Amino acid sequence: MGDSSDMAGGQDRPRIGRRRFLTAAGAAVAGSAGLLARGALGSSGATLSQHAIDEAAGPPDGLRLGVHRVIWSVETTEPAVAFTFDDGPDAELTWRVLDILDRYDVKATFFVMGHSVTRLPGAVTEAVARGHEIGNHTWTHVDLTRQSPEEARWQLELCQKAVQGAIGTPPKYFRPPRGLLDGTSTRYAAEANSDIILWSLGRGVSGVGTPRAVAAHVVDNVQSGDILLLHDGVGRESLRTDLDGPGPIRRRREVEIEALPAIIEGVLDRGLRPTTVSGLLAAAGVEA
Repeated sequence: MGDSSDMAGGQDRPRIGRRRFLTAAGAAVAGSAGLLARGALGSSGATLSQHAIDEAAGPPDGLRLGVHRVIWSVETTEPAVAFTFDDGPDAELTWRVLDILDRYDVKATFFVMGHSVTRLPGAVTEAVARGHEIGNHTWTHVDLTRQSPEEARWQLELCQKAVQGAIGTPPKYFRPPRGLLDGTSTRYAAEANSDIILWSLGRGVSGVGTPRAVAAHVVDNVQSGDILLLHDGVGRESLRTDLDGPGPIRRRREVEIEALPAIIEGVLDRGLRPTTVSGLLAAAGVEA
């Protein structure tokens, strides 16, 4: 079983014109965001089938949804970059990331798998205690575009409940596995009062790579307003029972973590400030 996040999640997002976040009223965000994403991002972006767009044309009877956003990056005159980590928590990797972030006094946003949260709630509570924020990354990291509406909703709701059970408050941000959306999951994210956070910059190196290559790619390409995607877990590989030792995704994650100090130092040397998603939105003058 491969790591589904690596099929799209490790790639950089093309920069999307002048306005880099989308807003729409209620569940209509599913249609408008998906149509633009398909044209602008191709197969690596958020995608929606026509059926999903039709299905998400409006919220369920009697439900009124507010304004929610799909965000890849933001425009800001402040030199800020959001650091985000996906696919955790992990009994080893998450703690290594937390310690490195502490060393540089950097705060980040962790998009967690609910199933892993129930096994390792202490990692999530510790991340919050250290000033980081937590986002929803589904229950078991499945491709939501291939799920039934009921399964998609179940994936979001169980993660939402797991995070709330661990830290006392529900996550306000949602990131779909592989960055892939359908109308149903977009609507359910809106029902949960969650903005959808994608990314504009990833590790950029295929395969396992080296820490030097990963750090160089990020530092050479980062811009103010970017949302940087890294990882502190192995996603669905954590659910496998057929592995005698570390799986193929773990080494890839270890390389990212080994690169993290150089990434932070390079970002700081460029005069950019690492922050959370909420901090980046605040720097852009956007209500978090």
